[in-house]
Amino acid sequence: MGMDFSRILGIVRAMPWANELSDEAVLRAAEAAFAEVKFKPSETPKIIRIAGQSGSGKTTQLLPAVLASINADDYITVAVRDFVKFYPNAEKFDPKEVREKTNGFALAVLAVVLLKLIYARANIVLDLTLLTTEFEAEVLTALKHNGYERVYQIMAVPRSTSDKHIEKRERETGRSVSLVSKEFFFNVLEPATSFLAENDPKSSVSLWGAFKPEPLYSGEIELAPKFLSLGRAEILPQKHTEKELLKFKKKFLGNL
Repeated sequence: MGMDFSRILGIVRAMPWANELSDEAVLRAAEAAFAEVKFKPSETPKIIRIAGQSGSGKTTQLLPAVLASINADDYITVAVRDFVKFYPNAEKFDPKEVREKTNGFALAVLAVVLLKLIYARANIVLDLTLLTTEFEAEVLTALKHNGYERVYQIMAVPRSTSDKHIEKRERETGRSVSLVSKEFFFNVLEPATSFLAENDPKSSVSLWGAFKPEPLYSGEIELAPKFLSLGRAEILPQKHTEKELLKFKKKFLGNL
Protein backbone atom coordinates (compact mmCIF):
# COMPACT_ATOMS: atom_id res chain seq x y z
CA MET A 1 0.00 0.00 0.00
CA GLY A 2 1.34 3.45 -0.91
CA MET A 3 1.67 6.39 1.40
CA ASP A 4 -1.40 8.48 2.21
CA PHE A 5 -0.73 12.15 1.53
CA SER A 6 -4.29 13.39 2.07
CA ARG A 7 -3.57 14.86 5.50
CA ILE A 8 -0.53 16.91 4.48
CA LEU A 9 -2.31 18.10 1.34
CA GLY A 10 -5.28 19.21 3.43
CA ILE A 11 -2.95 21.13 5.73
CA VAL A 12 -1.35 22.92 2.78
CA ARG A 13 -4.75 23.76 1.26
CA ALA A 14 -5.69 25.49 4.54
CA MET A 15 -2.85 27.98 3.96
CA PRO A 16 -3.68 31.28 2.25
CA TRP A 17 -2.78 30.46 -1.37
CA ALA A 18 -5.30 29.33 -3.91
CA ASN A 19 -4.65 26.05 -5.71
CA GLU A 20 -7.37 25.24 -8.20
CA LEU A 21 -5.65 22.01 -9.23
CA SER A 22 -6.81 18.71 -7.74
CA ASP A 23 -4.89 16.55 -5.28
CA GLU A 24 -4.53 14.04 -8.10
CA ALA A 25 -2.74 16.68 -10.20
CA VAL A 26 -0.46 17.48 -7.26
CA LEU A 27 0.36 13.80 -6.75
CA ARG A 28 1.14 13.32 -10.45
CA ALA A 29 3.47 16.31 -10.35
CA ALA A 30 5.11 15.04 -7.15
CA GLU A 31 5.68 11.64 -8.75
CA ALA A 32 7.36 13.30 -11.72
CA ALA A 33 9.43 15.56 -9.48
CA PHE A 34 10.53 12.69 -7.23
CA ALA A 35 11.59 10.67 -10.26
CA GLU A 36 14.07 13.43 -11.14
CA VAL A 37 15.78 13.36 -7.74
CA LYS A 38 19.06 11.49 -7.41
CA PHE A 39 20.12 10.48 -3.91
CA LYS A 40 21.56 7.69 -1.82
CA PRO A 41 19.66 6.57 1.31
CA SER A 42 21.59 7.25 4.50
CA GLU A 43 21.93 4.99 7.52
CA THR A 44 22.09 8.14 9.65
CA PRO A 45 19.90 10.64 7.78
CA LYS A 46 20.07 14.34 8.54
CA ILE A 47 17.91 17.32 7.67
CA ILE A 48 19.04 20.93 7.82
CA ARG A 49 16.05 23.27 7.88
CA ILE A 50 16.54 26.86 6.76
CA ALA A 51 13.82 29.21 7.97
CA GLY A 52 12.82 32.87 8.06
CA GLN A 53 10.09 35.03 6.59
CA SER A 54 10.27 36.39 3.03
CA GLY A 55 13.08 38.94 2.73
CA SER A 56 14.89 37.81 5.87
CA GLY A 57 17.99 36.47 4.12
CA LYS A 58 16.99 32.82 4.38
CA THR A 59 17.94 31.95 0.81
CA THR A 60 20.60 34.59 0.14
CA GLN A 61 22.51 34.19 3.43
CA LEU A 62 21.68 30.94 5.20
CA LEU A 63 21.37 28.64 2.18
CA PRO A 64 24.83 29.37 0.70
CA ALA A 65 26.38 29.28 4.18
CA VAL A 66 24.85 25.86 4.86
CA LEU A 67 25.83 24.49 1.45
CA ALA A 68 29.41 25.63 2.04
CA SER A 69 29.50 23.76 5.36
CA ILE A 70 28.47 20.32 4.06
CA ASN A 71 29.41 17.93 1.30
CA ALA A 72 26.62 19.07 -0.99
CA ASP A 73 26.81 15.87 -3.05
CA ASP A 74 25.51 13.98 -0.01
CA TYR A 75 22.37 16.14 0.29
CA ILE A 76 19.23 16.94 -1.66
CA THR A 77 18.27 20.63 -1.55
CA VAL A 78 14.51 21.14 -1.57
CA ALA A 79 12.72 24.48 -2.06
CA VAL A 80 9.28 25.60 -3.25
CA ARG A 81 10.79 27.32 -6.29
CA ASP A 82 11.96 23.93 -7.58
CA PHE A 83 8.38 22.81 -8.20
CA VAL A 84 6.92 25.80 -10.05
CA LYS A 85 7.89 24.16 -13.35
CA PHE A 86 5.47 21.30 -12.68
CA TYR A 87 2.47 23.65 -12.73
CA PRO A 88 0.61 23.03 -16.01
CA ASN A 89 1.12 25.95 -18.39
CA ALA A 90 2.92 28.05 -15.77
CA GLU A 91 4.21 30.22 -18.59
CA LYS A 92 0.75 31.83 -18.83
CA PHE A 93 1.55 33.85 -15.69
CA ASP A 94 3.48 37.08 -15.63
CA PRO A 95 7.06 36.11 -14.65
CA LYS A 96 6.92 38.71 -11.88
CA GLU A 97 3.92 36.99 -10.33
CA VAL A 98 4.46 33.32 -11.17
CA ARG A 99 5.75 32.42 -7.71
CA GLU A 100 2.70 33.94 -6.01
CA LYS A 101 0.30 32.40 -8.52
CA THR A 102 1.75 28.91 -8.11
CA ASN A 103 2.64 28.98 -4.40
CA GLY A 104 -0.20 26.75 -3.23
CA PHE A 105 0.46 24.12 -5.88
CA ALA A 106 4.27 24.18 -5.58
CA LEU A 107 4.15 23.95 -1.78
CA ALA A 108 1.77 20.98 -2.00
CA VAL A 109 4.13 19.21 -4.41
CA LEU A 110 7.05 19.99 -2.11
CA ALA A 111 5.19 18.53 0.88
CA VAL A 112 4.63 15.22 -0.91
CA VAL A 113 8.18 15.03 -2.28
CA LEU A 114 9.56 15.91 1.14
CA LEU A 115 7.72 13.05 2.84
CA LYS A 116 8.84 10.67 0.10
CA LEU A 117 12.45 11.74 0.64
CA ILE A 118 12.15 11.37 4.42
CA TYR A 119 10.81 7.84 4.16
CA ALA A 120 13.58 7.08 1.67
CA ARG A 121 16.05 8.39 4.30
CA ALA A 122 17.75 10.96 2.08
CA ASN A 123 19.95 13.68 3.58
CA ILE A 124 18.04 16.92 3.03
CA VAL A 125 18.67 20.66 3.03
CA LEU A 126 15.16 22.11 3.28
CA ASP A 127 15.01 25.75 2.18
CA LEU A 128 11.51 26.31 3.53
CA THR A 129 10.54 28.56 6.38
CA LEU A 130 8.65 27.09 9.30
CA LEU A 131 4.94 26.92 8.55
CA THR A 132 1.85 26.13 10.60
CA THR A 133 2.14 23.91 13.65
CA GLU A 134 -0.01 21.31 11.87
CA PHE A 135 2.47 21.17 9.00
CA GLU A 136 5.46 21.03 11.33
CA ALA A 137 3.84 18.23 13.34
CA GLU A 138 3.45 16.08 10.22
CA VAL A 139 7.04 16.65 9.15
CA LEU A 140 8.47 16.15 12.64
CA THR A 141 6.59 12.88 13.09
CA ALA A 142 8.04 11.54 9.82
CA LEU A 143 11.54 12.70 10.73
CA LYS A 144 11.44 11.06 14.14
CA HIS A 145 9.99 7.86 12.71
CA ASN A 146 12.91 7.60 10.28
CA GLY A 147 15.62 8.46 12.78
CA TYR A 148 16.70 11.85 11.41
CA GLU A 149 19.15 14.20 13.04
CA ARG A 150 17.45 17.59 12.90
CA VAL A 151 19.32 20.89 12.60
CA TYR A 152 17.61 24.27 12.29
CA GLN A 153 19.03 27.53 10.94
CA ILE A 154 16.59 30.42 11.46
CA MET A 155 16.68 34.11 10.58
CA ALA A 156 15.28 36.32 13.39
CA VAL A 157 14.60 39.56 11.54
CA PRO A 158 12.18 42.45 12.19
CA ARG A 159 9.29 42.75 9.76
CA SER A 160 10.41 46.25 8.74
CA THR A 161 13.83 44.93 7.73
CA SER A 162 12.50 42.03 5.67
CA ASP A 163 9.94 44.30 3.97
CA LYS A 164 12.76 46.64 2.89
CA HIS A 165 14.65 43.70 1.41
CA ILE A 166 11.53 42.57 -0.47
CA GLU A 167 11.03 46.08 -1.86
CA LYS A 168 14.67 46.22 -2.98
CA ARG A 169 14.41 42.80 -4.66
CA GLU A 170 11.21 43.83 -6.44
CA ARG A 171 12.90 46.95 -7.81
CA GLU A 172 15.87 44.91 -9.02
CA THR A 173 14.14 41.77 -10.32
CA GLY A 174 10.45 42.60 -10.61
CA ARG A 175 9.49 39.64 -8.42
CA SER A 176 6.62 40.62 -6.13
CA VAL A 177 5.48 39.17 -2.80
CA SER A 178 1.86 39.74 -1.80
CA LEU A 179 0.88 41.28 1.52
CA VAL A 180 -0.90 38.02 2.37
CA SER A 181 2.31 36.04 1.89
CA LYS A 182 4.44 38.52 3.83
CA GLU A 183 2.05 38.50 6.78
CA PHE A 184 1.58 34.73 6.77
CA PHE A 185 5.28 33.87 6.69
CA PHE A 186 6.04 36.42 9.41
CA ASN A 187 3.18 35.39 11.69
CA VAL A 188 3.67 31.60 11.62
CA LEU A 189 7.38 31.60 12.47
CA GLU A 190 7.10 32.23 16.21
CA PRO A 191 4.29 29.70 16.92
CA ALA A 192 6.12 27.08 14.82
CA THR A 193 9.37 27.71 16.69
CA SER A 194 7.55 27.38 20.01
CA PHE A 195 6.03 24.12 18.79
CA LEU A 196 9.49 22.75 17.96
CA ALA A 197 10.87 23.99 21.29
CA GLU A 198 8.23 21.90 23.04
CA ASN A 199 8.21 18.86 20.76
CA ASP A 200 11.80 18.70 19.51
CA PRO A 201 13.63 20.45 22.38
CA LYS A 202 17.05 18.84 22.08
CA SER A 203 17.59 19.41 18.37
CA SER A 204 20.15 22.09 17.54
CA VAL A 205 19.43 25.56 16.20
CA SER A 206 21.28 28.72 15.28
CA LEU A 207 19.28 31.95 15.25
CA TRP A 208 20.64 34.79 13.15
CA GLY A 209 19.83 38.48 13.20
CA ALA A 210 19.69 40.59 10.06
CA PHE A 211 23.02 42.38 10.45
CA LYS A 212 24.97 40.76 13.30
CA PRO A 213 27.99 38.69 12.25
CA GLU A 214 27.49 36.14 15.03
CA PRO A 215 24.31 34.18 15.84
CA LEU A 216 21.88 35.57 18.40
CA TYR A 217 21.74 32.08 19.88
CA SER A 218 23.17 28.68 19.08
CA GLY A 219 22.20 25.61 21.07
CA GLU A 220 19.19 23.43 21.78
CA ILE A 221 15.96 24.63 20.23
CA GLU A 222 14.03 24.60 23.52
CA LEU A 223 15.47 28.05 24.28
CA ALA A 224 14.97 29.46 20.78
CA PRO A 225 11.58 31.23 21.16
CA LYS A 226 12.93 33.87 23.56
CA PHE A 227 15.86 34.71 21.28
CA LEU A 228 13.65 34.74 18.19
CA SER A 229 11.39 37.35 19.79
CA LEU A 230 14.39 39.44 20.86
CA GLY A 231 15.95 39.30 17.41
CA ARG A 232 12.73 40.34 15.72
CA ALA A 233 12.43 43.35 18.04
CA GLU A 234 16.01 44.54 17.53
CA ILE A 235 16.40 47.05 14.70
CA LEU A 236 20.09 47.69 14.07
CA PRO A 237 22.04 49.61 11.42
CA GLN A 238 23.84 47.55 8.82
CA LYS A 239 27.57 47.73 9.59
CA HIS A 240 28.66 44.83 7.37
CA THR A 241 28.06 44.11 3.70
CA GLU A 242 26.00 41.11 2.65
CA LYS A 243 29.21 39.47 1.45
CA GLU A 244 30.86 39.99 4.83
CA LEU A 245 27.83 38.64 6.72
CA LEU A 246 27.82 35.53 4.53
CA LYS A 247 31.52 35.02 5.21
CA PHE A 248 30.90 35.23 8.98
CA LYS A 249 28.13 32.63 8.73
CA LYS A 250 30.26 30.23 6.71
CA LYS A 251 33.08 30.53 9.25
CA PHE A 252 30.76 29.94 12.19
CA LEU A 253 28.99 26.94 10.70
CA GLY A 254 32.25 25.26 9.71
CA ASN A 255 31.24 21.65 9.14
CA LEU A 256 27.60 21.01 9.95
